[in-house]
Amino acid sequence: MKHLGPLALFVALAIAWTWPLAGHLHAAVPGNPGDNYSFLWNLWWMRHAIATPGLAYFHTSYLFHPFGTTIANHPHTALPAIVAATLLGRASIITAQNLLLLAYVFANMAATYALVWDIGSERRTAILGAVIFGLSPYLAAHLLGHFDLMAAFVLPLFALCVRRAMRAGPVAWTAAAGLVLIATAYTTYYYVVYLFFFLAVYAIALLDWRPLRWAPRAPSPGARRLRYALSALMAVLAAGAVWMVLTGGRTLWFLDVTVPMHQPQNALSGVWICAIVFALSLRRPVLTRAPLAREARRIAMVTAGVTGLFLIGAAPLFWQALQLIVRGEYVSQEYGWRSVPRGVDLLAPLLGHPLHPLMAAASGPAYAALGQNTVEAVGWLGIVPMLLLLVTRRTHAGGGGGETRVWRIVALAVARGV
Repeated sequence: MKHLGPLALFVALAIAWTWPLAGHLHAAVPGNPGDNYSFLWNLWWMRHAIATPGLAYFHTSYLFHPFGTTIANHPHTALPAIVAATLLGRASIITAQNLLLLAYVFANMAATYALVWDIGSERRTAILGAVIFGLSPYLAAHLLGHFDLMAAFVLPLFALCVRRAMRAGPVAWTAAAGLVLIATAYTTYYYVVYLFFFLAVYAIALLDWRPLRWAPRAPSPGARRLRYALSALMAVLAAGAVWMVLTGGRTLWFLDVTVPMHQPQNALSGVWICAIVFALSLRRPVLTRAPLAREARRIAMVTAGVTGLFLIGAAPLFWQALQLIVRGEYVSQEYGWRSVPRGVDLLAPLLGHPLHPLMAAASGPAYAALGQNTVEAVGWLGIVPMLLLLVTRRTHAGGGGGETRVWRIVALAVARGV
């Protein structure tokens, strides 16, 4: 009963934050025409596939007719589509999609509330965390058409299950984490990557690394030769980076291979890689006592259990992807190391909220000047989160211990990963 008040608040906020969506459930969907229509198609196609014998959801001839295509490698939202075709089967696809969006917004806050409560058992902190995450600028931007990404509740829900599984140990929480991961693959498979990233970082951060020390390696002729070679390679790469900065570089040809050498990033990355290998040739990690090994085994068992369950549950998607590759129908543009699509700009956290009534006039042109899409590349954290970071900076300046240390590592890893 003590949680009914916060849950009622989240219902009210879900309606108010998305208003006037609740007043137009039957007539409109958020955003301009674009990706939002593809998610309506997903709901229609699931209903049609269920009602028509012989049709399979993940392969359709209604697109790219008469050849057809798979939708397994697209934002297929199969799980929400099943809900729309069964539980919401009497509603139109527009109404069903809008109800799903409202449910996502509520679930985003409710799942975050559950996670923060599980960590600290403090109601006001849990409510604040839920509101910050559930009504974040990131979700506000994606409400304009990326409906699959609105199902962000899988992130805190997975974190809750993993935390319980690794700290308490019951198999039930490991299974729950695996089921959340499976549901994510059938809802918004983009988030599967982030959940596995969280699983790895949290597992590493949870270990008590104090028994680990770095011991000098025994000198050997082979190690010396390796260090000489690495030193020479680092000098060459550093000189090449300086040369490219000063002259603009040039394009080289080795047989039939074109090697453009105009930007110093690859050379500098090579210097860092060589430096890391050089350091590892000098010292090696050594365990000084057994508890770390026991902790590692327990955490590894949870990680293996979650991963194994996911591989079983997501097998139909892997099978569809394998068939697509075998048929030779998988097509993707080629990316080089430095030619991948642009991500969130480093200035994005300073550009404000592009949809905020008080910031849009300045924030929108700023995103445009950087060539950033306001839906794809929102990086604004929000005023309240930044104030909280400043206020609590001294409290946790030393890094904190226990729970605080783990979540600070996770936050830093996620920030660098993004």
